[in-house]
Amino acid sequence: MHNISSIGQSCSMIRSHKQSTLLSLDKDFIKNELARSGVILFRGFQLELDDFSAFTKTICRKVTLDPARQFASERVQLVDSGLDAIPLHCENGLTPFLPDVLLFMCEIPAKQGSATTYCDGELVWEKLSVEAKSYFSSHHFYFSRTIPQALWTKYLANELGISDASLINHSLFEKMRASLSQHHFELQENGDLFAKLKIHLAHSSYFSDRLNFANSLIGPSFNYQNPEIEDEQGFPIPVSFIQEFEQISAECTVEHQWEKQDFLLIDNTRFMHGRRAIDDPDRKIYAAMGYL
Repeated sequence: MHNISSIGQSCSMIRSHKQSTLLSLDKDFIKNELARSGVILFRGFQLELDDFSAFTKTICRKVTLDPARQFASERVQLVDSGLDAIPLHCENGLTPFLPDVLLFMCEIPAKQGSATTYCDGELVWEKLSVEAKSYFSSHHFYFSRTIPQALWTKYLANELGISDASLINHSLFEKMRASLSQHHFELQENGDLFAKLKIHLAHSSYFSDRLNFANSLIGPSFNYQNPEIEDEQGFPIPVSFIQEFEQISAECTVEHQWEKQDFLLIDNTRFMHGRRAIDDPDRKIYAAMGYL
């Protein structure tokens, strides 16, 4: 038995009951709760890195990664994106395969500040002006950048279930390119990859057909080249619409102040997340992501 409560409009909190474990929770119950709220905070569980990794394996049919991050275990990575504030984005939002869920675990909370933020894309879409909705609904958008060889081969190897990124060869690359014809990929002479990805800024979520505006339009490019963004005619997105999105998403943003062993499960197809500037460099957060 667990204590369940709501935190604001878009987060459920599940508290541990009598030293229960995450793995004792019913998987279908968790998915149903995530479909309803979009974010679940698990608090009071005796949670170690191995528990977090095991739960990730249980809830996700397949785990994916950010190839630029350090690994803390086979399925879990360290959140090591500097100390600056990070704007709202979807995790791995500029890749061909958007993870369904994002998981965070706090091992060492900050003594002050350093909150993680999250924002409901359904609420953002609801509040956007008619003009903005019309624009984002009637255009296709492309994000272009060059990705270092060490990063794109590591990402592709994981997606293909290959343990060694050095085994990624031209044949596997061509197979990947043929299966993703909506995107454009071009190998450079030095092995780096130019990628022009077709990204849907307004879209449905894993659990719902309702449109939401969760994306990485204003997101960070820590460890990566900043993308060039254009519509299908090669024009940039009007600044006024980007500013409107920034203002509305800021109004809809919720802060999470971490406690030790807190665990957040986020619907990455509906919610964006970010963080305030880190005031305590000893803060330690782990992340995992995957497909349901």
